[in-house]
Amino acid sequence: MEVQDNKMYRVEEVSELLGVTRRTVWNAIRRGDIHARRIGRRLYVLGSDLKAADRQQAGQVQEPAAVQKPAGWKLLGHELPANQKGKR
Repeated sequence: MEVQDNKMYRVEEVSELLGVTRRTVWNAIRRGDIHARRIGRRLYVLGSDLKAADRQQAGQVQEPAAVQKPAGWKLLGHELPANQKGKR
């Protein structure tokens, strides 16, 4: 199904289009990842807003981060033993 710019989609339709659950769509709306409009008691997403969110998401593909110690590692008393320092 192709997304039409001027069509308003219900949350259920957006979830079917994206292949995710309704809860995932609701969470994306709450985070501001997808712009939605309330009409009465229902939320609707404009097709152009859905395409914009998809383009924005595609631009934010992240490379896997290198494994690092969490911030505050030493503050929590989790220093590596002297015989294991430098081993990796």
